[in-house]
Amino acid sequence: MGQLASRLWASSVSARVGKNIQKARKEASMSAQDLSNGCEEAGYLIPRSTIANIESGRKETVSLQELTVIAYVLGVPPLMLIFYPYDAAEVVQAVPGRDQLAVDAAENFAFSRHGESPLGELGEKVMMLRGMEESAINMLSLSEGVRSGRSGLPGQLAGLDDESRAEVAQQTADAWDKSAETLARKAAARRAELIKDRVDLWEVPEELRAIFAKVQADGDD
Repeated sequence: MGQLASRLWASSVSARVGKNIQKARKEASMSAQDLSNGCEEAGYLIPRSTIANIESGRKETVSLQELTVIAYVLGVPPLMLIFYPYDAAEVVQAVPGRDQLAVDAAENFAFSRHGESPLGELGEKVMMLRGMEESAINMLSLSEGVRSGRSGLPGQLAGLDDESRAEVAQQTADAWDKSAETLARKAAARRAELIKDRVDLWEVPEELRAIFAKVQADGDD
């Protein structure tokens, strides 16, 4: 690729970034001056004239500092200002001479390695962990409700004597406890995997700490 073609590609990148900044700014109902003021408040002044030149494409380069601060003020990921992934029909050149959809360019730029998407997979694991823990907590709550009498037993058991009802209640609560422990153990294993992948997680819910401690103790034996 010749120098002219390379320069045209570089200009097209700046123009695309400028267009995306303008789009995000208008969606945020901000003027160019509002954006400039926000950048100054964030600690890095970008004059209104510079923002206007970026948006119009007259400024041939956009620095990493400018891109980062503008994205911060607009409240969008910087990636969205490089490749706007929500326009499914937009074709871009992430590198010179290679056309691809903006959504694919964004995926490759941020996540993919050899066709895989580890960050997307990581997000799914985090969501699954959250669901496991919430379900386990719900099971423990059901167990406690049955034991305390707050949650009634099925109507068809109403004819049983008190001793039989107490026995059924105990069995029901024990079943909920067992299910909760099984799920919590799986959550503990998933949590350990994510921590190994250097993911910062929320604290173990108070309701599950005893089970998690038991799982850890079992693992140390």
